[in-house]
Amino acid sequence: MNEKKLLRKLLSHRIREFSEIDNTCIALKNASEHDIAYFEIDTRVSKDDKIYVYHDSVFKQRGIKFKIRDKNASYIDGLIQNKKIVLDTLDDFLSCYKEYISNASKLVVDIKDFGAEEKHLELIRKYDLVDKVVFVTWIPHTIRKLHEIAPEIPIILAYIPLNKLGGIGSLIAYALRNSTLNFGEIVLLGENKINAPLGEYKKGFQHAIVTTEVSEDLIKILKKSKGGVCIERLQINDKILSTHRKQGLEIWIFGITTFKGFLKYAGKSLIDVVFCDVAYTVIKKLK
Repeated sequence: MNEKKLLRKLLSHRIREFSEIDNTCIALKNASEHDIAYFEIDTRVSKDDKIYVYHDSVFKQRGIKFKIRDKNASYIDGLIQNKKIVLDTLDDFLSCYKEYISNASKLVVDIKDFGAEEKHLELIRKYDLVDKVVFVTWIPHTIRKLHEIAPEIPIILAYIPLNKLGGIGSLIAYALRNSTLNFGEIVLLGENKINAPLGEYKKGFQHAIVTTEVSEDLIKILKKSKGGVCIERLQINDKILSTHRKQGLEIWIFGITTFKGFLKYAGKSLIDVVFCDVAYTVIKKLK
């Protein structure tokens, strides 16, 4: 596969390598000098539902630590304005994206919390970026809501397929099918719980579906949106790849932290997009 085809699969995960702090407008501005197919950010929601660009549920920086879901925007914005932390609101980040990115690049927004889907869409429409955005999420409830309010935007479901574990994976999925399990910040949703209310687990967690197969209703939504699935690199095999391709879904891979790793997975014909922590390194070595 030639260099151009490989680079078409390159996703800059959290816009890492382009600034000391990832997921920021500063990183995006630096990265805008390069022809990158996909820029990816994560969002978290405050107690009063303001959206910030950050990956973890607990904010940690410069000796300051707090759970984003437990703080109102006035507290967080005060830290930002007083320059005690570097953190962008989604509103500010989208404004930067509109200013700095003028090519065909896509902005991938990984929604980590449930309940602010309409606010995400409102901001995306504010900056006329509907045709530039792809949504990623681990939360089935978010997938349904996004497709209801923005059927024109592609949606990618991130999940860990237990079927790679064979019979053991099937047993785990069956045993947990009626369960919602919480391990600290991790929330595991059994197959029969993906439609149940999230309750206290709406914000401030990392969700994951415990399943061997994605449900038919979610597959239908993903296909209709022209989206797909996102799977950790160690969890894929030929059967999983071929199954999702036959379902008409795009296949994205995450967990790539080296140049060699990027070449390995980007070189697979059934893989469409590769989340990469070293996008700058990849670009420099391929050009």
